Amino acid sequence: MLAIVISALGLFVWLYLIALRGGFWRLTEHDRNLGGHAAVPATHVVAIVPARNEADVIDKSLASLFAQQFHGHFEVVLVDDESDDGTAEAARRCAAANGASSRLTILSSRGPDAGWTGKLAAMQRGFDHVRSLPIDPDFVLFCDADIEFSPHVLARLASGATARGAVLTSLMVKLRCESLAERWFVPAFIFYFQ
Repeated sequence: MLAIVISALGLFVWLYLIALRGGFWRLTEHDRNLGGHAAVPATHVVAIVPARNEADVIDKSLASLFAQQFHGHFEVVLVDDESDDGTAEAARRCAAANGASSRLTILSSRGPDAGWTGKLAAMQRGFDHVRSLPIDPDFVLFCDADIEFSPHVLARLASGATARGAVLTSLMVKLRCESLAERWFVPAFIFYFQ
């Protein structure tokens, strides 16, 4: 009986999403809706990238950050969260290959303090570093180490947030949906985070 109730509830939720929230998986909120491509040249943005054992993906992620068509000041703080696969070294090589060594700061995580989890502690370590900079950035971008950015995302985020006077802007990344299971479950996941 319980299985029937749970199954019926799941079916009801999917019918609701499809019938009353039709097309929710299409992601109508895009970075291109945020504003123009140009940021105010004086805009200062620091990206904080917590990374643990991301050596195999950090190159694409950082290269996409260093390739941002952004006219303000932009730098990246990578917090190496006790990686044992050479994540920090891969990040240094990527920065050097992209002529961005001066824009990359790599911090070693101290590990989580009591009451903290690893990734959140790494994010806080990066934020503590940003707060210690001589000039406060206008914006802080938190992003995962496996995200590959299109070239105008940063400019759109900064100009859109500035135009709206926003103190927080959040976007969902486009997730890869290749398998049947991904095509079924990723839309619900996206809906949850919208």
